[in-house]
Amino acid sequence: MTDLFKHHRIVTDGVALHYVSIGAGKPVILLHGFPQTWFEWRPLIALLGEGYRIVAPDLRGIGASPGPVGGDDKVTMASDVHAIAEAEFGDTPAVVVGHDLGGYVAFAYALRFRAAVKALIIADAPLPGTSLFEAIKGNPRVWHIAFHGARDFAEMLIAGRERAYVRQFIHARIVDTGAVPEDDIDVYDHAYAAPGAMRAALEIVPHIRPG
Repeated sequence: MTDLFKHHRIVTDGVALHYVSIGAGKPVILLHGFPQTWFEWRPLIALLGEGYRIVAPDLRGIGASPGPVGGDDKVTMASDVHAIAEAEFGDTPAVVVGHDLGGYVAFAYALRFRAAVKALIIADAPLPGTSLFEAIKGNPRVWHIAFHGARDFAEMLIAGRERAYVRQFIHARIVDTGAVPEDDIDVYDHAYAAPGAMRAALEIVPHIRPG
């Protein structure tokens, strides 16, 4: 199925963003989580079927969207996504779907570019200001938010161990570990082992207040 995707680049704010597209019809934007790339959406895209024009970017600094240190906040990433949306959809609003890390980018996108959003769908990312968001702060399953917020320290401990970290991070959060094949983990390992990629992801994960 990956042969059906078209790969694109668009330069915005000095960054050559990579995204894939497929299909024709109603606009849909898919924003990946951590520690994934656009690649995570392939099974969902297959289920959606025809009638949709789907775009799935690699967020700034991650995967095939290399970026400079800095500008990795969710508002800047939302602006990146809007540049892609304008290029693909013009003024037509899109359904925006965000998973995990991508959920916060999607939330920022909806706040800043409301007219460009037909609907907002967020998975595995409780919104700031909600009771659920406040409740998870004491949940040991979200230890990674504080860890990822330890600038430089987290990167130092993960460096050279990206595959082990990515694999354990994914397996600790799913019932069926076979749902994410080892080949997929290899893809994510390659993406996050690239210079600056882990920093780009860790910079945004802790900063999940709107604005």
